[in-house]
Amino acid sequence: MHSLLSSKSTRHVYVLPVLLLEFLAISLTRAVLPSLLIESFSSSWVYFVMGCTECIRGLLAFVSCPLFGKLSDIIGRKVCLFVTVLGTCAPVCSLALLPVYHPHRMYIFITLLALSGIFSSTFTLTFAYISDTVQKRGDRVTAYGLALATFGLSFTIGPMAGGYLSHVTHDTPSPESSEAVYAIHPIGQQRVFTSSLVLTLLDLLYIYFILPESLPSLSSHDSHHPDNEDEHCNNDSDSDSETVQSTSTTLTQRLSTLRDNQSTIINNINPIHTIQIIHSDPLLFTIGQISFLYYTSLWAVVSTLILYAAKRFQLSPERLGELMSALGLSTMVAEAVLVRLIVPLLGERHT
Repeated sequence: MHSLLSSKSTRHVYVLPVLLLEFLAISLTRAVLPSLLIESFSSSWVYFVMGCTECIRGLLAFVSCPLFGKLSDIIGRKVCLFVTVLGTCAPVCSLALLPVYHPHRMYIFITLLALSGIFSSTFTLTFAYISDTVQKRGDRVTAYGLALATFGLSFTIGPMAGGYLSHVTHDTPSPESSEAVYAIHPIGQQRVFTSSLVLTLLDLLYIYFILPESLPSLSSHDSHHPDNEDEHCNNDSDSDSETVQSTSTTLTQRLSTLRDNQSTIINNINPIHTIQIIHSDPLLFTIGQISFLYYTSLWAVVSTLILYAAKRFQLSPERLGELMSALGLSTMVAEAVLVRLIVPLLGERHT
């Protein structure tokens, strides 16, 4: 198995567990959060609060994605993936670290969720990683589809698993209230959020110890790169000192490179520069318009669907998890099966 992953043609597979673990940690909470949000902000304000939060998150992502893309070109995909996973999962991890009865728990979560848009560049970095490791253009479409299918897999498993993890026999709706939602037992909440925290830690450990750097100019300094493993296997007695020295040298070199490219990075913070790049290419501009309209409508539904289902139909976390898992399954099938069938027939542009 390891020799298969070490092959240059399959090196992009290394980045898939990063996606799976990150979005699994996030999706575990999807079935639990609606009830907690409605309890904290009431049904009259929860849509407004979540709409503003997602809007801020999206604007920050619009600014930060080009920045992380350029930054990863300089200091490497691995370091940037570590930072983005940590920042993206921080909101759900905060719910595991804060006491269940903390009076400002959900306010802290909402604030961190809005700010997590700064780190919403995992897909940008994943596609860059695939581009680095898959040389044939035709194979990249399949690799991108596999990455999106992995995302769909996490949202197929996560919500349903989270819904059933949260189930405690004390969970019951309050029929007297017109805004009845399931009152999730603190034990059930803690199970879900602790599981998300564990998955986040596993993801960070995987990135640090296993994920190889994909940029050729930096991969030679990566002591965990699969191509260098055979070279080090016969030097067990010196491996610890060599690893520490290699890590220190690599860190110093990347910080130096970062300082040398400071002005270039600052220029990429300007969102107008990003818009100018998109507008200068007619094909890229058309794709941008399609993506904007598609994702605006998609996330308008996704961000409010589970809130509406929890409030209007008083669905339990288990039923909400099944609903979100069905959406994740459809995404996985579309990306893993339909993309592979349609792209070879119609081509990338017509697809």
